[in-house]
Amino acid sequence: MSESLAGRHALVTGGASGIGLAAAAAHRRRVVQRIISDIAVFDIIDGGLVLRRVAPGHTVDEVRERTEPEFTVELEEAA
Repeated sequence: MSESLAGRHALVTGGASGIGLAAAAAHRRRVVQRIISDIAVFDIIDGGLVLRRVAPGHTVDEVRERTEPEFTVELEEAA
């Protein structure tokens, strides 16, 4: 997933299994605004995760199965 990150703090994980650890670390430091994995893009808003994009060939249900923390879904349209 290509992503313009100008002006944002982002954390890129090695896969969906790293999202829980990444979210916990980001919440503690309060510096990361976006987490990008191999299948999804999340924003961190008010300490919670918001799913913004799902990689082609994957589904929201798959992201839920592979992501430990709870999250809300507010998908952005691809540019």
